[in-house]
Amino acid sequence: MCLNSFCFFTSCDDDGDTTKPTINLIYPEEGAYLQIGEAIYFKAEFTDNEMLGSYKIEIHNNLESPHDHDSDNHDHVHAMTKSEADQNTYFSFNQDWDLSGLNTTTEEHYNIVIPANTITGNYHLIVYCFDAVGNETYVARSINLIDGESDHGHEHEDHDDHVHDH
Repeated sequence: MCLNSFCFFTSCDDDGDTTKPTINLIYPEEGAYLQIGEAIYFKAEFTDNEMLGSYKIEIHNNLESPHDHDSDNHDHVHAMTKSEADQNTYFSFNQDWDLSGLNTTTEEHYNIVIPANTITGNYHLIVYCFDAVGNETYVARSINLIDGESDHGHEHEDHDDHVHDH
């Protein structure tokens, strides 16, 4: 009888890790203006109650979303000539990084370079984090990719003093 009770209590007590990891995306900030032809400064803190697995950064244009950039009555893409549009392309990025063996870490780097032939406009930046057993969370930001000649009435931050290799 005692053996059956022991099995009952241990099987009910072992539900596994169901807690999602957390992401504190520090940079780029919501609405950031990022220069085409330059590297994106990225900084985020990842934490899990047990063990992290990996993180992924995805960037894609915002033309197919329900909150289309066209709704504010100006679209930077339409200002291009046909020959410029044929030479340029929408930027997309998708890469994973391993965080195995850690339960908290701060990652910062300049690993994402925006190609010089990128079409300007509004893009989505999404950071996903997975823990060791597959629980997932994400943070999404709207960013603006601009060419070096654009002036949107603000200064761009320089992060050269924050570079750390991982």
